[in-house]
Amino acid sequence: MLESPAQNVFELEDLKETQKVCASGRFVHSRSIFVGPRPRSLPGLGIQNGYFLITPLYDPTRKGAVLVNRGWVPASWNEDIGKVEAAWDAGAQSGNLEAEAQQASSNSRVEPQKQKQGWFSWGRSKSGNEQPQAGPPAAKEKPTVHVVGMLQQSEQPSAVIPDNVPDNLEFHWIDVPTLARTVGLPADTPLIQRISDDPASQQQLHKGSPVQQAREAASSSPNSLVFPIPKNSADLVTYYTMPNDHLIYCGIWSSLCVVLGLMARHAIRTPPKTYRMVDQQAAWNSTRPS
Repeated sequence: MLESPAQNVFELEDLKETQKVCASGRFVHSRSIFVGPRPRSLPGLGIQNGYFLITPLYDPTRKGAVLVNRGWVPASWNEDIGKVEAAWDAGAQSGNLEAEAQQASSNSRVEPQKQKQGWFSWGRSKSGNEQPQAGPPAAKEKPTVHVVGMLQQSEQPSAVIPDNVPDNLEFHWIDVPTLARTVGLPADTPLIQRISDDPASQQQLHKGSPVQQAREAASSSPNSLVFPIPKNSADLVTYYTMPNDHLIYCGIWSSLCVVLGLMARHAIRTPPKTYRMVDQQAAWNSTRPS
């Protein structure tokens, strides 16, 4: 499936889970949402705290939009919306990038209560009578980008994960319908998880001793990292805990249970070997002839 050609998400009638799709348009950075925190191992930096960056992608030719999981970003990005806007634009257009980032930093994020106002559909209406709206809020013209990825479904949070608070833009786990409504899109808006074949985006696995890990971290250059870091295509089919490891763990613990069970059975059924105390004088008298 990873090697199959990507299909335009706006042209698909039936959206299937983990389907490879593509979309083109302009990112609406002012409506970006951070999902996390999500720790990640970075070369030269170790384990760092960060977030998944979710941004609407608006296609002006189709008058529709989709959500895009652009990848992992450091926690500092959640405090500086300017980095969100300048990151992608820097690679998509030429010009004074420093001035571009400075201007983007001056733009504040939209208030949570204002994000619930619908401003466009994702290009498809169930009733067929609704007309797409004019487009996203007025902003400076942004470059057109092309995104390739997989359709991503909502996550199933565990009992220890806090609930999402959309009114405060606090998302701890991916809930696609709620994310879409929060940014002003219909609840059935799909989410595209951006993927990349760049080896730099592949998740780092910790192997070897702590000393070896420290040496590798010292020789790595964190300045070569480009954010957001998308999902690597190799990570989609990689088990970080391999099935063979589960089989080994099962064998070890099963063997320990059997050994401990046999030891407990032996301790219960075998009487303890102790010395018997006797009265020496009485024993001597019993052996003397009468």
